[in-house]
Amino acid sequence: MRKLVILLTILIASGLTVNATPLVQDDFNGDDGGWTTGSGDTGTDVGPQYNANLGGQQALEFELTTYGGGAPEQGYITDGGGATDLVGQFNSGDYWTIEFGFYANADDGSSGGTSESPAGLYVYFEDTDTGNIWYYDVLAANGYTGGLPAQDWYYFEVPVGGSDWDTSGGTHMLTDILNADELGVWVVYQPWDNQEYGLDYYGLSPEPQTYATLAFALVGLGATFRRRLNGMLAGVFKK
Repeated sequence: MRKLVILLTILIASGLTVNATPLVQDDFNGDDGGWTTGSGDTGTDVGPQYNANLGGQQALEFELTTYGGGAPEQGYITDGGGATDLVGQFNSGDYWTIEFGFYANADDGSSGGTSESPAGLYVYFEDTDTGNIWYYDVLAANGYTGGLPAQDWYYFEVPVGGSDWDTSGGTHMLTDILNADELGVWVVYQPWDNQEYGLDYYGLSPEPQTYATLAFALVGLGATFRRRLNGMLAGVFKK
């Protein structure tokens, strides 16, 4: 019995704590997943839209084709509900890791661009009724302080909660989540024309600690069951 409990614990603790496959996600295979521009968007002029071959894979594409000058233009690309309704899942408070692929192609070679990276890349959620927004600096948190180095796909995991999140107007992050009606990425565009970006496999995973807790609970249940079983057998053999 002890070996069985240990085996179950190892399988759960080592297998289920890995966020390899989000429980809910938009993979943009064949459609745009209902995604749209968010309330703060000032620059996106193409998309978001489905692209059958963006950097070699099906994805959600969005672009800034004409830079307007002046202040940096912002792109807010958000889940609009759709079939998976990620924002609805997210504000249930049950999901604690955001995972996604991001395609960087800021310089098409004809617009004088000097980088393939957006000027800024954040995961964000917002309650548009109050304007409260929380955001996570993806580039800084992953060591890309000089921007993404090449035209390519990049994959990120963002923990929900912790000191790497900032807010404008929010009070308590895990409370504000419950009222979120936008969830997605916030891109700060570069000051030139013809920038192309993409998203793929934007998904939500449960907190790994949930599974670790389950594993330890099984250990406790196994120990309790073993004591009771030993006691029952002892009683039988005494008779």
